[in-house]
Amino acid sequence: MAAKHMVPLTGDDEQSPDGAQTVPRQTQGVKRRRRRAAKKPTKPLIRSAATGYVAAQSVSLVSKQAFHDDGTLTPAAETWLTRAVTVQRPVVLANLRRMRKAHPTLTNRQLAMQLDKEFKRSMTGGGALIGATAAVPGVGTATSLGISTLATGSFLEICALYAQSMAELSGIST
Repeated sequence: MAAKHMVPLTGDDEQSPDGAQTVPRQTQGVKRRRRRAAKKPTKPLIRSAATGYVAAQSVSLVSKQAFHDDGTLTPAAETWLTRAVTVQRPVVLANLRRMRKAHPTLTNRQLAMQLDKEFKRSMTGGGALIGATAAVPGVGTATSLGISTLATGSFLEICALYAQSMAELSGIST
């Protein structure tokens, strides 16, 4: 005899020995999933709207500082942007010299493909390294956050180096 709490394996309308109707396993699984989905909290609308407002105000403030009404760069923004690009140029040229020395027979297009491979490899390796340090239990939260901050900075530097190297290979002087 089956107990009341047991569920039959087959059949939709089977009844237990005492006459009560039982629920098939498949239906129970669906009900469990629905209950779990109903329990998940949703983001409050106010928090989302406030975040969007703050982001819009920040973008507005930065764009007023960087651009004139006609869309051209302000002198301060142009100076800052030129300085930021100029600082990277010697590193970009040294990187391209290193690549040309290692692969003297490659064309600019092939060097660009090689540069793309190196960029992907460095991004993947850096991400794996950060993930590995975060997974180590003894590292600690503060150390993991510090390493993540350094990784963000190095990511931006590598992206700038990649973009400027591609521009130089294309004949655009940076």
